[in-house]
Amino acid sequence: MKQISLWEETSSPPKYKRLSGTHRCDIAVAGGGLSGITAALLLRRAGLNVCVAEAGAIGSGTSGRTTAKVTVQHGLKLKGLSQETARAYMAANNAGLVLIEKLIRDLNIDCHFERLPAYVYALTEKERRDIIKEKKVYDKLGVNASIEKSVPLPFDIICALKTENQAQFHPLKYLYSLADELTKEGVPIFEQTRVNKVERNDYGVTLHTRDGRIHADAAVLAAGYPLVEFPGLFFIRMHQSRSYIIAAKGYKEGMRGIFINAGEPVNSVRSYNTDADNWLLAVGYGHKTGSEYEANTGIEPLEGFLRRYFPKTRAYCGWSAQDCITVDGMPYAGALYKDNPNVYVATGYAKWGMTNSAAAAMIICDEHTGNNMIDKEVRAHFSPLRVAPAASAKGFVKQTADTLRTFAAGNINIKAGAYDDVPAGEGAVRRVDGHAAAIGREKDGTLHVFNAHCTHMRCPVEYNEESRSFDCRCHGSRFGLNGEVLSGPAKRPLEPMED
Repeated sequence: MKQISLWEETSSPPKYKRLSGTHRCDIAVAGGGLSGITAALLLRRAGLNVCVAEAGAIGSGTSGRTTAKVTVQHGLKLKGLSQETARAYMAANNAGLVLIEKLIRDLNIDCHFERLPAYVYALTEKERRDIIKEKKVYDKLGVNASIEKSVPLPFDIICALKTENQAQFHPLKYLYSLADELTKEGVPIFEQTRVNKVERNDYGVTLHTRDGRIHADAAVLAAGYPLVEFPGLFFIRMHQSRSYIIAAKGYKEGMRGIFINAGEPVNSVRSYNTDADNWLLAVGYGHKTGSEYEANTGIEPLEGFLRRYFPKTRAYCGWSAQDCITVDGMPYAGALYKDNPNVYVATGYAKWGMTNSAAAAMIICDEHTGNNMIDKEVRAHFSPLRVAPAASAKGFVKQTADTLRTFAAGNINIKAGAYDDVPAGEGAVRRVDGHAAAIGREKDGTLHVFNAHCTHMRCPVEYNEESRSFDCRCHGSRFGLNGEVLSGPAKRPLEPMED
C-alpha cells in the first residue's frame, strides 16, 4: 500500500519559488492550504495587495490529506453547543459551502464536485438517543434533516440522521485552481518559505523566514497551528489529533452519500468515482498526536474495517492527517489582538475543515475590510478573543493536566537503547548513555541523533511508526527523521546531540 494521499496521487501540483530577500504587501498570508489560499483570494478581490508564504508546497498539509467532505453536518457537534453558538456555527458553515460551490462554478474548476446526502448513523441505543438530540437542534435551526432507519452501507444500523444536499470533491484540484487564479490576479505565492517569527512593529507586521522577510500592514496566520502563542495561549486552549485514511480500489456497489458513525472509535466512508476508477475512502481510528500506541487506533484497525465490510476492495494508498481541536468545540477565526487588530488566525476545525476553512476566510476578510459576507453576530462566536463558556472549563483542565502528565511520564518512560538498534528508514526514541535521544536513520543509512525534546516547549517526543516521524504529544509538533519540522507549533528543527 502506497504511503501517499489519493489527492496527491491524482493531481499535478504547481510550482512556486522560495522567498528570498524582502517583500512588501498590504496583507501577508502564512499558510498555503484551503484557509490561506481562500483568504488570499477574497482579500485580493477586496482590492488589497496580498502575498502567500507556505512552509512546504501548496496543499502539502492537512488540505491535501483530508477526506474532503464538503458538509455542514459535522457528526453530532451541535448538541454540545449553546443554541446561539450552534446557530452561528451552522450559518458560517452554510456560507462556506455556498462560497466553495460559487468559486467552482465561477472559475469552472474540474474537481469532481458532487452534491449528495450526508449521514450520521447509530449502532447502539445510546447513539440513537444522541442522534435524536442532534435532530432537535436541527429542527430549532430550521435545517432540513430526517431520521432514517437504513442507509446504503453493507451492515445494519439502528437509525441515521440524514442531511440533504451536502457535497464532496477533490480538494487539491480545487485548491490548485484557486492558487492559479491568485497568480493570474498578481498575487505572489512563495513555497518552501516557513515563517519562523511573527513580529508586530512600526511596519505593521513582519514575517521572518529563513531567507527573507515580508513586511505588511497585517497578517493572516493560516498554517494549521497558529505561529504565535501569545496572547492566544493556544497551547492550553486546544490540542492536535491525527486520523488515518485508506483509499481502496474496486468499489462498484455505488454509494450515494457520505457517512460517519455516532460513536467511538470514529470512522467514516465516502466514495470517489472517476472515469478510470471507483474508489472507496475509509477514515478514522484517530488519536491525540503523540499517542500512537492507544488501543484501537491507527491504520491496522482501519484495514480490518475494510476487510470486514468491503472485502471486494483492494487498499491502494494510505495516509494520515492532523487537525487542531479547541477546548470549547468552536474554531478560532478572526483578530488575535484587541488593540490594533492586524494579526488574524484561522484554526481549530476539529477535522471538519472544508466548509470551516471557507467560513474562516470570509470572517477574516470581513473583519479586515469591513465587508459583511458573514454577519458580525455570527463572527463573534469564532473570535480567538472570546471567553469560553463554563462548560469548556472541564476541557481546559483536562488539556492542561494531560500536558503536564505527558511531560512527566514521557521523560520517565524512555527506554534504554543504542544507536545501532535503529534500522534504515526508521527512527526511535531511546535513552543512550543517560541522554534522551531521538534517533533517525535515513534509507541510505545516514544517522541523525537529536535531543528528544520538542523545540516548542521542551516536551518529550515519541516516534510514530506509521508516518516515520517524531511527534510531540503535548502540542502536536512533528519532525522528520532528519529533524526538520513537519508541522507546528514548533518552528525550529530538533536540536542535534553534540556527541
